[in-house]
Amino acid sequence: MNTVSNRADRRGGPMSTVEGIQPVPGPSGAGEEIDLVALLGTLWRGKLWIVLAGILAVSIGGFYAFRVAVPTYSATAVVSLTGQEQSIVDFESVLSSLGGDQASVNTEIEVIRSRQLIEMVVDHLDLLDDPEFNAAVRPHEPGLLDRLPFYEAAGPEPPPTPERQLDRTVDAVLDVLSISNIRQSMVFHITATSEDPRKAAALANAVAQAYIDDQVEAKLEATARATEWLGERMVELRGDFEDAQAALQDFSTNSEIVTYEGLAVLNRQINDLRDRLSGVREQLDATEGTARTRLEAQAVALRRTLDDLEERIGAQSVALAERQELESQVEQFRVLFEYFQTRLRETAVQQGIQQADARVLSRAVVPFDPVAPRKPLIVALSLILGLLAGAGGVLANELRQTGVRSGDELEKMSGLVVMGQLPRTPEIRKRDSIARYLHDNPTSRLAEAIRNLRVSILRSGFDATSRVILSTSSVPGEGKTTQSTALAQSFADTDIRVLLVECDIRRRTMSRAMGFSDEFGLLAVLSGEAELADIVQRDDNMPGVDVLVGDRGKTNPVDVFSSDAFDRFLDRVRRDYDVVVLDAPPVLAVPDARVLAPKADTVLYAVKWNDTPRTAVREGLRLLETVGVRPSGLVLTQVDLKGLARYGYGDYGRYGQGYYGD
Repeated sequence: MNTVSNRADRRGGPMSTVEGIQPVPGPSGAGEEIDLVALLGTLWRGKLWIVLAGILAVSIGGFYAFRVAVPTYSATAVVSLTGQEQSIVDFESVLSSLGGDQASVNTEIEVIRSRQLIEMVVDHLDLLDDPEFNAAVRPHEPGLLDRLPFYEAAGPEPPPTPERQLDRTVDAVLDVLSISNIRQSMVFHITATSEDPRKAAALANAVAQAYIDDQVEAKLEATARATEWLGERMVELRGDFEDAQAALQDFSTNSEIVTYEGLAVLNRQINDLRDRLSGVREQLDATEGTARTRLEAQAVALRRTLDDLEERIGAQSVALAERQELESQVEQFRVLFEYFQTRLRETAVQQGIQQADARVLSRAVVPFDPVAPRKPLIVALSLILGLLAGAGGVLANELRQTGVRSGDELEKMSGLVVMGQLPRTPEIRKRDSIARYLHDNPTSRLAEAIRNLRVSILRSGFDATSRVILSTSSVPGEGKTTQSTALAQSFADTDIRVLLVECDIRRRTMSRAMGFSDEFGLLAVLSGEAELADIVQRDDNMPGVDVLVGDRGKTNPVDVFSSDAFDRFLDRVRRDYDVVVLDAPPVLAVPDARVLAPKADTVLYAVKWNDTPRTAVREGLRLLETVGVRPSGLVLTQVDLKGLARYGYGDYGRYGQGYYGD
């Protein structure tokens, strides 16, 4: 284990912690500011998709506007409220006229939209027979399902009742009818919309005329009701008047004629009798004898006469009051009869001169241009929506991408240096062709990138005592085996001894791809069954590289790499070879790499360009941190140079023209 510790010191510091590994927040991290430059760059990179989305949207919108949408036309009739009516006769008590306030105007607008008035329009224009407004009379057109051979139609629906058809037609008319009032005025517009311009004008005019006719008809009905009521009331008043006259006549016939003058004469007579009776009583007090007897008889006669007169005047007063009551009733009924007779004559005259409280200022004319569809607007909006949808799709795709697209981005995310960027080579289809491709194309971009990686390793402190290089990654398929093979071949080109060890003994993909035999390999050497020099294999395309494949075994690879035999094996190959490249399994797949990493002098961590999730990279580095290993450097693999330029990270392929053999 001292050897391992010394190698850790040579890699630059203790292995207890991994410094500089910084987590990067996701696209929607809290508090993250929006980078407008990056946002615009993303949109610019996706300009092709945005333009295609705009073209598609314009095509759809144009097809709808020019081929699918049915043109509709609007016509407007202008109606003015005339306010208080100037009647020829005073008839306010029978029927009040329309006021000129805004509440009255709003009320009349709702009157125009009343179903009763619209039913008049439907009847006048025969809209029940118009397919545009009555769906029941439209010809049946088969739908998409009806055209399918395996679809069985349920049969035609029963036609709606006439009342239901009328209700639906009225609803359809109300849908295409709009009423608007000009502010601070008693003028409002009646606008109707239809697929036929003539029908639109006819509908607006019919509604305006129906409104005016309805006003006149309402007044005529009110006048007729008033006339009928006045006639009935006059008959009652005539009977009451005649009964009162008959009662007065009967009273006059059967009663003494009494007047105020007659009552005044009787009052004077009573006063005289009272005076005389008072004088006689005074004489009685001073007279005695026979004269007194005569005065007493005279007083009795005067008293009797006075009582008769008082009784008479009382009866005549009652008769006079009753006569006055009868005369008053006769006069009242006469006045009422004459008043209602006058009103009845006024009503009869008014019934022939009724006028509406509104008039048509301007009749609707047949429109020439449709109001819908507004083709330029539809096309413009389609273009805008298409571009927005395209931009949204590009941004959504950008947010969905979790891979790393540049070395700078990878360094900022991990805090580690990126030692190399290996371009993607379409010509390489299998791992066994890697060595052949590099051998046949020594000046290719991939070959030069491998040389740059080799130089970076050498410049990073790789010396004579640092011989073991481990290549790993987060997940399978990131190119760590390609990296191991190419790096071993690159070191061999410098005329040094190189050993390539397949430590991914669980899958052994490298040996199978190269066509090597796996009968004897690493496990055989560790167990002593074979000598290293006897079982290493070589490829003609990789001169100078000894390959030790991983052979089958029942021992768990973790136990193999943790054994003292493997440590002794590493010590031996350090002495026998100048460079030893270990092709280790991915960190997140199995724990093998975490066991091997502390034993290596240089750890290279492969990250596939624009593919490996950032979370996988962070988790892989964290797992290596748990065993005290900080990778010497990262390698961005399978880089698409055109994609790199498309994402705004520079057109490196163009810069290398004239330098590479491919």
